Amino acid sequence: MENSPIYRLPPELLNDIFLRCLPIKANFKPGSAPLLLTHVCRVWRTAALACPRLWTHIEVPDWQEAGPHVADLVELWLARAGSSAPLDIDIAMFDQDVQLFPTEEETATLYATLARMIDAFQPHRNRVHKFRGVFPESFMPAIGVGEMVNAEGIFCCGLLSDDMNEQNELPQMKLDLGPPRSGLRSLAICGCAANLQSISLQTQLTHIELIDLLPGGDLCQEAALELLSLPNLKSAVLDLSKYDKPDLRPPEERLVLTSLEILFVTWSFPADVSVLLDGVAAPKLTRLGLRGTPVTVQEPWQSLRAFLAASRATLQRLSLGDFSFIEIQLLDCLRQCPELVHLAINHTSIPDTVLHALTCTDDAWEMQLLPKLQILSIGVCSGFIVDSLTRFLKSRSTDVPPGISELDEVAIIYCDDITVRTRPLLEACGIKNLVLEVVDNDPVYPYARVVETHRELLSLLYELDTSEDLEDLENSEVLGETEGAEDEEENG
Repeated sequence: MENSPIYRLPPELLNDIFLRCLPIKANFKPGSAPLLLTHVCRVWRTAALACPRLWTHIEVPDWQEAGPHVADLVELWLARAGSSAPLDIDIAMFDQDVQLFPTEEETATLYATLARMIDAFQPHRNRVHKFRGVFPESFMPAIGVGEMVNAEGIFCCGLLSDDMNEQNELPQMKLDLGPPRSGLRSLAICGCAANLQSISLQTQLTHIELIDLLPGGDLCQEAALELLSLPNLKSAVLDLSKYDKPDLRPPEERLVLTSLEILFVTWSFPADVSVLLDGVAAPKLTRLGLRGTPVTVQEPWQSLRAFLAASRATLQRLSLGDFSFIEIQLLDCLRQCPELVHLAINHTSIPDTVLHALTCTDDAWEMQLLPKLQILSIGVCSGFIVDSLTRFLKSRSTDVPPGISELDEVAIIYCDDITVRTRPLLEACGIKNLVLEVVDNDPVYPYARVVETHRELLSLLYELDTSEDLEDLENSEVLGETEGAEDEEENG
């Protein structure tokens, strides 16, 4: 069998074939490359073990699937990855949106396993290419993000401990990137404290995502303005977590963000985010998301409209949430978005006048208002009449005037007056892909108020269906190779 032509291939060509066998999602399964390649024959095993690039992607599965030998497997992969090849590491034994907690006994075992993996990983930090880690927050200092000096992408998510003494020490556990780096392009930090000053030094960043930062690394509008000024920044997800100084004012001249294409700002407390919106303009912006309740002494709130007018961007997706009954001049805002394709509005009042202006058969129709709109999602909204909504949907689904796009997808989730009785009226509007969730007697309603809003807002950023992004790892037992099996005689 070893006389077969495949055994006469040059080693570099065989390595290239092996690399193409790697699964999209790295794993430790014996039926998947690279482990499978070591169990075919002696020649392939020798070739696979001599190719460090086959072993440079390490993805640790969920704690329920990891098995007792997962730390052994991590050490084995690191040993076979050599000493110089760039590493892609994903250690996320915990779900960042934790749904199921381990028992106290399981937690002790998991902590010991995590500590062992972090120790094994320590000598290799300087050759990390991409890193993703979801850890109890107390592990953050040991991970050594500051030593991943050659990393292109870093994602760190901290999970709070039940130990109150440990939580009291969290503000001192700031994730610190250290001095400027030339290669760091993408940074995401969630659920832990961070040194924002060290982040602002990373001038090569193209994407930042800062969510749910803990005390000691709070993100206020003043700090957000500094981060948005990074010269190469193309996308930013910023979760404001700290009140600003009462006398804070926007810059006298708007800061023009010449590279920014995606901006998503959220805040969980009443705040006047006018300082941020009045301080910048983003002419290349294609997607914008805002989630939070603005506090304003004036009616109506003008900052969003003014930001859109100053940016003059070809905005394609707009997602607004939690504005409640604040008058945000929605109609004037939409007039600034003639290229808009995807509109998502949640927990916000939608005046009936907006629907009239969008309805092609209405006397108040504005022909230049959202002519390219194809996807609409409204969740937990009020302020409009059901009849106005149905007339708008009909006018954008059948016999659409020239120059106006048809509505392809519409989702209406738990909105006022959308009931079992009014449901047939909406289903008869002719929308090809219509999703309707009504309030009547639905026990899931309180939970869905939050979940649907969050997913609709995140749809602003990601092309893929968010349900796919949140899928768990495959439900299969993770099996490993022991050092004893490594020496088994292979049959040719």
